[in-house]
Amino acid sequence: MKKTSVFGVLASAALLFGMSVVPTTVYAEGNSGSAPTYSGNEFFANGTPITIEESDEAGKSALITWDGGKQLIDADDIVYGGSDSTESDVNLPSTKITMNGGTVRGIVAGNKMKNEKNCKTSKVTNAEVDINGGTITLGLWGTDNQNAAFGQAVIKEENGYSYKNYAIDKLTMTIDGAEINDLRGATSYTYIGEMDVRIGEEQAAVLNNFIAGTNGKLGNVTLSLYDGEVKTLSSLYRAIIEGKLTYYLYGGKSGVIYAGSYYPDEESYEGAGGAGSWWTTNFGNVDYGYANAIEINVEAGAAYQDIVSGFQYRSADVAKFKALYADRLWAIEGLNETAPVTLNLGQRPSADPLDAHSLVDASAAYVTTNWKANTISIDPLSLSLQVGESAKIKATVTPSYATEAISYSSSDPSVATVAQDGTVTAKKAGKAIISATAGSAKATCEVSVAEAENEVVVDLPSVDQNSNEVEAGVSQEDSAAFTETLKDTIEQIESVKGNDEKVVAAIKAAMEAGDDIETTLTVEKKTAEEVSASDVKAVEAVLRDLITKTEAKEAKVAQYLDLSILVEAQGSALGKLNQLSEKVTFTVAIPQQLQKENYDFYIVRIHGNEVTRIPVVKNADGTVSFQSDRFSTYALVYTDGAKTTLDKEEVVNPSIILDDTKPSENGSTPNTGDASQTEAYAALLMLSLALAGALTLKKKLN
Repeated sequence: MKKTSVFGVLASAALLFGMSVVPTTVYAEGNSGSAPTYSGNEFFANGTPITIEESDEAGKSALITWDGGKQLIDADDIVYGGSDSTESDVNLPSTKITMNGGTVRGIVAGNKMKNEKNCKTSKVTNAEVDINGGTITLGLWGTDNQNAAFGQAVIKEENGYSYKNYAIDKLTMTIDGAEINDLRGATSYTYIGEMDVRIGEEQAAVLNNFIAGTNGKLGNVTLSLYDGEVKTLSSLYRAIIEGKLTYYLYGGKSGVIYAGSYYPDEESYEGAGGAGSWWTTNFGNVDYGYANAIEINVEAGAAYQDIVSGFQYRSADVAKFKALYADRLWAIEGLNETAPVTLNLGQRPSADPLDAHSLVDASAAYVTTNWKANTISIDPLSLSLQVGESAKIKATVTPSYATEAISYSSSDPSVATVAQDGTVTAKKAGKAIISATAGSAKATCEVSVAEAENEVVVDLPSVDQNSNEVEAGVSQEDSAAFTETLKDTIEQIESVKGNDEKVVAAIKAAMEAGDDIETTLTVEKKTAEEVSASDVKAVEAVLRDLITKTEAKEAKVAQYLDLSILVEAQGSALGKLNQLSEKVTFTVAIPQQLQKENYDFYIVRIHGNEVTRIPVVKNADGTVSFQSDRFSTYALVYTDGAKTTLDKEEVVNPSIILDDTKPSENGSTPNTGDASQTEAYAALLMLSLALAGALTLKKKLN
């Protein structure tokens, strides 16, 4: 009653290959490249690469060719990539079989062996089989061991026997455009270190049954299905995978996939056939195989019937095995009943209902099910932002039960960044593509960034780039728009901690009284002597920090400045605002003589007890831009010969306490450059040298 399905009975390999054999010559160790031999019924390539083609000679099913020779064979022949090691040791560096046509009974990638005392080792380092067509009527195998007489000794590694004495270190099989009944890797107490099988990658193929091992051991096993069908992924028959069993279903379809050993309900002790005599009298027919880790990946384009647990996850059956076969526990010595099973599934199985032992919806702690996203959509598909603005995009995956995490990225973070919650922040004018991905699914949003309407801009046509005297001009638009914005957002200004409460209260009272309110942005140029000693020391600390971090040759102060927003009502000053609720972009014109490739400019802001280095953006028109939301003492500094540009805003020395009353300890000031350049630096009047004019800020402060 055991294994009577279409993919063949589980008889011993001796029965599978039973035939009259005339031994061929066995070569010594290292016989790769030895001439192939044929004895009728068995062809041994002896490590020489061979190709199987269709025969045009009557009565012959295939033609085998190799460099320097050829051989016609019959349809009931077995073709070996290796040698006959039944009488002596054989160790081959490699074997390679390519099949493009013809008919054979079976193909074995490695050697023929029997595990007898006169064959202590039978090894192949690298075995390769490439099937591109033709017919294999019985099966395709990695190893062929026809004698299990010493199986227990091999398992226990007694008397010098070991699985790894009868082995293939690495086995690679590709199957395209063919139909194969049975594929097995390590058979009857042999070993395969790495097994990689690819099906239908170039052309659809059909495989009735995949078995990584039968009474064998393997290191790691990978099977990939691209197109075609594998009717049953049986995985194991009483075999052991010491590492990981991995399935990739990219396309095509599969029947039942077994996580661990092949173990249908009729084999379970508690199932329909569980009380049968095979459980109590035939130890060799219980599928006690196991793997130490299992991963099954199914893409959305592939179909599968179900994923069913193997023997190792059936606790009742494992317990019964231990009770019935207490003297043979060596067979499951390393069995792990909670070996991890990872399921990465692009769609649900076709079985309805699922098997009683299906792992698809299992809640067992050892099962991790990650449902893959088939598609992903993004809303909106495009965004238009101004510098400094933020907006949120939302990505949605299907199916709704997908558990893959959504990840966001920007094609150009200098234009727009995106946080992992979907928040997009505009950094500078330009375009960027925001991508949302979940697994292999992807959607995009195009972001267009324009300069902010509240940008303070120097009227560049009025600037003579060749002069040390810069006549900086500003827009003469009426300041009423900014005043109305201030009225609309006074609640936000109240919430900004950096503003004087008395000033905010005075503004609010003036608004309630209906007074006319005017605002003026003022920029005052300061000398080092006019700046407090503590501010000078703070800037010196930043200069030292720049030299250290950028390996600059020099770091100099171009100009000190004081920036403020004055609010007036009915012609009387209400006070100054020290901070806005969001950043404003400022643009500064750089004289031609300072536009040098080895110069890097920075802004140093001293606000309260915090000293901050702010990076600038160099524009193509010879200006630089920076952003700030605070109004206090500033310094424009630059480095000469720096190897690195620092492009992130950073609090340089938060421990510096700013105190106007403290004199400089040494009375020194940073180098402000040549006297002839000092007036030129006034051009940098960072911020629009408004001199006496009102400034219109078009954008709301919130």
